[in-house]
Amino acid sequence: RRQRQMCIRDSMDVDTQNQFAVLQLRRELAQSNDLKIESDCLSYILNHEKKVLYFDKHRIVKSPGYEIYMEQIDEAIFYKKEDGYYVWFKKKNKTYDFELY
Repeated sequence: RRQRQMCIRDSMDVDTQNQFAVLQLRRELAQSNDLKIESDCLSYILNHEKKVLYFDKHRIVKSPGYEIYMEQIDEAIFYKKEDGYYVWFKKKNKTYDFELY
């Protein structure tokens, strides 16, 4: 099933891929608590377990483990502004800024 999902994602255009990943992140964070920004990463608690979203090797990933949410990213940071949590990233010479929570 995972392979099939990757094929579908590969055939999407960049904006659709971004929107799909952002929706996945929003859904995950909506079920989480204790969100914090720690050196451009976003940590949170989900089902009593600490998770961290971060930028690594042109990807936005989640640990523990190495779940990939976005690929082919040039740079990315997570940040807090007022009451919201955001991700800013650069992909194919375009910049994007999305509220996640």
